Amino acid sequence: MAKLLTFDVTNTILRVAGSVGQQYAHVAKKFNVSLDVRSLNEAFKGVWLTHSRLYPNFGQAAGQSCQQWWAGVVEETFRFAGHSVSEQQLRPINEELYRYFMSAEPWEILPGSNEVLRKLKLLKESRPLCVGVISNTDSRLKTVLKNLELIDNFDFVLLSFECGSAKPDSAIFHKALELADVKPADAIHVGDHVTNDYHGARAIGMKALLLSKTGEIPAEVDHDHVIKSLDEIFHFLH
Repeated sequence: MAKLLTFDVTNTILRVAGSVGQQYAHVAKKFNVSLDVRSLNEAFKGVWLTHSRLYPNFGQAAGQSCQQWWAGVVEETFRFAGHSVSEQQLRPINEELYRYFMSAEPWEILPGSNEVLRKLKLLKESRPLCVGVISNTDSRLKTVLKNLELIDNFDFVLLSFECGSAKPDSAIFHKALELADVKPADAIHVGDHVTNDYHGARAIGMKALLLSKTGEIPAEVDHDHVIKSLDEIFHFLH
């Protein structure tokens, strides 16, 4: 019987509403700067990957603050999207974006998430079960979860920037096991990323469920470990 259940958050429990490009353009418009959503979305994908490779874990390893890291991402996204934004314009946009993504407004709770978390709360009344978050993100997620009225569903929230370790590295998973005081075999991790969530958790002996809403199953993943919706987790908790 599972004693610990951990979740990834982004694209598992919640997601950016619309798209990152839409949110960036929305905030920039407040400062009379007009940006093209499609080009922002295309640019963001590449900039995110490059920045994550050069300055891993939101700049934590390089001694950057997460706000500095995101400022670099925003600046590069605008530039690669073909938008010339002056430093005088960029600074207040960056500051507002950083604050804005701490609020509930740019986020959308994925369908079914609230119901699953409610059921887990009820389940915990009848059996020992620790429910936590293991997320590759910066320190703002706790505020986001609070503003979305989700934080009380979790016994702990582990963030890669604060831990100094990001999935699939084993250290952040071991920290979760330590907090819950359980063995790997008694823990299940749920997420949508094959490498970070599925392989990361299984590498230390935890069970893992890959959330694939499209039903696509990578060749290296056991079909029995794939779920299409979060409510399927209850089949694995007994």
